[in-house]
Order: sequence, then structure tokens, then C-alpha cells
Amino acid sequence: MRTRIAAAALTAAALATALTSCSSSGDDEKAAPPAGSTAAGPAPAAGKQDPAAADKAALTKSITDYTALLFEGDPAGYDYLSARCKIDMTKYAWAVLAKKGHHDYGSQKATNISVDQLSGDLARVSYGAGNIPAMTRKGQPWSREDGTWRWDACQSTN
Repeated sequence: MRTRIAAAALTAAALATALTSCSSSGDDEKAAPPAGSTAAGPAPAAGKQDPAAADKAALTKSITDYTALLFEGDPAGYDYLSARCKIDMTKYAWAVLAKKGHHDYGSQKATNISVDQLSGDLARVSYGAGNIPAMTRKGQPWSREDGTWRWDACQSTN
């Protein structure tokens, strides 16, 4: 009887060793990335957003706000013009343009926003306003000034 118990114990130990070595194979490591990482590399720390994603989100918000103010005829949209563009257009001239846009098209929202290029404080963006084909913009320049993205598609003053 003792021989059977000893043999069974040895068999169980050998089985446990075999199962343990099988479960630590490379296949399981490939199945799931370690905690705190992604297939592309380490995951951002909890509560922190990817800087490029934050830039795109802020840019998209400025485009959305600017377009809405323009087509509401709201003079506050002038604040979304770059300093360079403000040299060429007064707040009064922009307000007249916005009132005409609202009169002709009514209130509109930015549509199909696509950030084509983003490098530091400069960006090129494609987007539309409502379903108005004439208001579709491709590669329109935007610049970040004082932490806010501003429309920079005016003609150069020089």
C-alpha cells in the first residue's frame, strides 16, 4: 500500500511540474499584453491624455465654436481670428460678414472635421459647415496663440 501511495505522489508531482512548465510557455505571453501597456507600447498614465489627442480635441473645439459663432452672426467669433488676420479685418467687418452668413445660410455647425496636419502651434484642417458645399474647406490653416486655436486662413498683409 505504501508503494502505491508513494508512486501516486510521485506521479502527481511530475504531473504538476509538467502542467506548470506548459502554462508558462510564450503562447500565453503573446495572448495578452502586460498590465499598463498596449500593443503599441506603454499605456498613458491613468488620468493623463495623449498630448496629440489633446491638441486635436482643442483644435476641433475651436473650429466648432468659430463656425457656430460665424453662422449665428455673433461678433464674438472675431476672437477666433489669428493676430495676423485681425490686421486685415476689423471686428466690425467680421461682424458684417457673420451677419450675412447667418442671413444667407442660417445657423450651421462644423461638419466632417479632419485634422490633416498638426505640428506644434500650426495645423491644417478640412471641414464643412452644415451641408453647404460652398463652405467646404480643405487644408485650412489654424494657429495656436496664447493657448487657443485661431482661424488663420486670411491673406498675408505683406
